Amino acid sequence: MANVITLKKSAVAAKVPLVGDLAYGEIAINYLDEKIYFKNSSNAIKVFTSDDKSPSLFARNFMMMGA
Repeated sequence: MANVITLKKSAVAAKVPLVGDLAYGEIAINYLDEKIYFKNSSNAIKVFTSDDKSPSLFARNFMMMGA
């Protein structure tokens, strides 16, 4: 049986999750803006965008996984 992973998502332009909206390591996506957000261990919301010029190692690995 396959597992289904449901992300928090939005199609509202420029909508960014608040710190209280995500648990540590939880991922949210704004598919209108093409941005992926997560809450890091410093309690900050970090973002990956489809137009990053030099994505981090995490983002490169994430993209290579076919996401």
